Amino acid sequence: IDSSNYDPITLWGIGAQLVALNWQTPGPQMWVYRGFFQNNGGCGFVRKPEWMLKSGDDLKPYNSPHAYVLQVRILSGRNFHHHTIKMNQVTVDVYGVAKDCSQKKTELSKAYDCCTWDEEFIFPLKCPELAVLLLTLRTVSLYGKEEFSGQVALPV
Repeated sequence: IDSSNYDPITLWGIGAQLVALNWQTPGPQMWVYRGFFQNNGGCGFVRKPEWMLKSGDDLKPYNSPHAYVLQVRILSGRNFHHHTIKMNQVTVDVYGVAKDCSQKKTELSKAYDCCTWDEEFIFPLKCPELAVLLLTLRTVSLYGKEEFSGQVALPV
């Protein structure tokens, strides 16, 4: 039995009112789900964009009238509390409709407690109403072992 989750934004993009996920399976899809509902304080309801409430051929998510460019700058991180020096990397993901999905990564930064990246990423978005920004921190030990360190998902 497979208890993995699917990408909920695909279903929100076609107008689904209710999308159920397996809360016992953590991972990017669950983080995106929780991040999406931060638009309203986490109460579990986000009103559809006005253009999705109309009928006709304009219901395709890439027909959103609010397309724009998202600019993300990763400056630094601190208080990692590593007991040894490790390499740290931030993965910047945009989850959304197919044309908006993208992933970029910072360079590896070697540090014990604080890292500085000062890297900027540009994401053109066709449907920002359904987009979620996911930042994930991973550490790599001096022996090459990669570990998940933390994440935050934010609605665009």
